[in-house]
Amino acid sequence: MKTWTCIILILGQFTSMGQQIPTGKAGGVMDTTVNNTLKLLDPASIRQNIGDQRRNFIEDEQATRVQFANKTNNEYLILYHLDGSNANSFNEFEIGALNTKKRSFKTTTFPSFYTESGVHVGMTMDSLIAIKGKKFKRTDQKGNIVLTYRVTDKHVANHILTRYNMPIYEAQYFFRGNKLIKFIFGFPDL
Repeated sequence: MKTWTCIILILGQFTSMGQQIPTGKAGGVMDTTVNNTLKLLDPASIRQNIGDQRRNFIEDEQATRVQFANKTNNEYLILYHLDGSNANSFNEFEIGALNTKKRSFKTTTFPSFYTESGVHVGMTMDSLIAIKGKKFKRTDQKGNIVLTYRVTDKHVANHILTRYNMPIYEAQYFFRGNKLIKFIFGFPDL
């Protein structure tokens, strides 16, 4: 009986080693999708859902990007382009509250913008932490509280870095008055 107990304990240790909680995340999903249709580094999902974006690039002193507003023009979605990649391939998405409609934001038919784990503008910090977990770095930027989740180990977070062949995944969530006002997620340029 002692031999079987020892074998079971050893096997249990090997099994649990492959299922450790990843750095920067405690049980949630590392988001890669907006509105269940637009996917990071997936040109086909972009072309099929919002069309070819080659003519819509904004190229200035900031990162190359495409900017959209939701149907009611109170939320925005920015798709950041990784220079040198396919024209419809975007490595980071930014979603935020839009106070006034700007000309550079093309209006879409999407009522709002959200991720596959349910993150959306206006949610509380406690709600986000319940989804994403407590392994984050907290900072203060210009009066906003920023929670940053980062994955740098290819063996954690469901092997997201290996799947996408990227060195880092990062998500930043900006809160003002305990409400999420914007967030950026994906594979940042290094």
